[in-house]
Amino acid sequence: MMPRHPHARSLNHLALPITLALAAVSGWGLLFASRQSAAEFEEHLRGQASSLHQRQMELLDERAQMKAAVANIEKLRSEIAALRQEQKSLKQARDQAQAELARVQAEREAVRDRSSQTQSAGGGAASPTAHGVEPDHASIVAAQSALMKLGYGPLVVDGIVGPSTRQAIEDYQHDHGLRVISELDPSTLSQLTAPDKTATLE
Repeated sequence: MMPRHPHARSLNHLALPITLALAAVSGWGLLFASRQSAAEFEEHLRGQASSLHQRQMELLDERAQMKAAVANIEKLRSEIAALRQEQKSLKQARDQAQAELARVQAEREAVRDRSSQTQSAGGGAASPTAHGVEPDHASIVAAQSALMKLGYGPLVVDGIVGPSTRQAIEDYQHDHGLRVISELDPSTLSQLTAPDKTATLE
């Protein structure tokens, strides 16, 4: 059996420390790699957390905007309801005003019709011209003289039917149950100028 070479024995002694050194270096490398991976993962998690937080803030902002929109919608609904109620009240007021206006117009027309009928009836019965009989100057003078003698004056006997003569005629018609029209109609003239009336006056 041949003896080992001295160099081989030295290499055997060196192999173990080298192996241990390589294992140590490898272990440190794995540890460093694992730490680096952990840091990257942690950074990734932080990024995800930041993104989630930002998304949460956006959702909260959207929720607040939605609440504000709902509140605005409710406010608009209330305003619309108030406007509809006001419109209804205005419509009722308008209808009442129109009804009142129609009533007033109807009353005015009725009064106008009654006035026209009264004027037509009075004018037809009282106007001497309507009967084709208009008192002449002598008849007016005779009527004025009779009125003066009966105490309906003072009058100016001038044959003109002026305001004083009309007032005297109106008073005479009222006292004697004649139609009061302040005109010297045939009935009034015949009573004032009747022979018995003239004889009584004389």
